[in-house]
Amino acid sequence: MVGMRLSLTLLLLVCPFGLKGGAAAASYSLDDNEKIDLYSIVKYMEKGDIEAISSWFSDNMLIAIMGDSTTCSKGQARQIIKSFLRKYTPQSFELLYSSSSYPIHYLVCRMESNGSVFSITYTLQSRDSNCYVEQIRIDKE
Repeated sequence: MVGMRLSLTLLLLVCPFGLKGGAAAASYSLDDNEKIDLYSIVKYMEKGDIEAISSWFSDNMLIAIMGDSTTCSKGQARQIIKSFLRKYTPQSFELLYSSSSYPIHYLVCRMESNGSVFSITYTLQSRDSNCYVEQIRIDKE
């Protein structure tokens, strides 16, 4: 619970423009014709689809899992998340909050696995007409 409060506190400090709940808030428009569905990250994580999840990863990103953080390449991040999902197979995964202030987007999710509950925060950044995961923070509640 302390980890969740800390994650949400940090999110509110970095993201004071407000949080919106639900999947409808987890998308943004590049222009009038193109809309990117950030909610697909939640669906891929729920399924444990590491190939699909890692397609969103930035070339260099930060991963923090239960206090152990590292800056790594896309390939390393893929292996780290794959290892995490192998150990903690998602039994339920839900989007709690999403927020955007172009070019930064946030998704705060809750995952249950084998009796453990995790808070997962994604920080994404839009650039070059795409959106990339720049940071994943996983805290055990």
